[in-house]
Amino acid sequence: PAPQPCAAAPARGGEAGATYQNDFIEVFNASSSSVDINGWTLIVDTFEGSTNQKIGATFNTSFVIAPGTHLLFRFNGNGGNGQPTPGEFPITNIGLGSTSGTLTLLAPGQGVPSGCPSATAVADLVGYGATTCSEGTPAPVPPSNKSLTRINGGCTDTNNNFNDFAQVDPNPRTFTSPLTPCGAGV
Repeated sequence: PAPQPCAAAPARGGEAGATYQNDFIEVFNASSSSVDINGWTLIVDTFEGSTNQKIGATFNTSFVIAPGTHLLFRFNGNGGNGQPTPGEFPITNIGLGSTSGTLTLLAPGQGVPSGCPSATAVADLVGYGATTCSEGTPAPVPPSNKSLTRINGGCTDTNNNFNDFAQVDPNPRTFTSPLTPCGAGV
């Protein structure tokens, strides 16, 4: 497996009851080999009510992530409640939508899809809430004090977002967090 978005959490960072001040996404290397993410692209497409925001970020330098490693992308929050959110990749011009959103991870050489891509056209696709783009059924939007986290320590991807994610207490993991390799009983 390729690196994949492991968590979209919390979808409403900073709001009343939020554990953290910012929205965040973890990208997790679920494979058994190190992966250089040079050329990989993360696309975030979110809705806050009926307001749509979309941003893409492409890694343009060599950055190797070992199996079981997490990268944390920190976004805007929707208020000042909660504790500070760590994150080695701050994206400060959008937040994750509290209504719906789609996270798309593209491997080098994969073009930006138009419309809703199939699960086989991208490295990974995570949709939540009322989105029309997801692998299978979208995952539900978590409340402000929970996060969506891929089950089985981030190692399960059946291409059905509703079945692959659970709402759990947020636990943002960064590049320096302990490794959680798949198949290691996590």
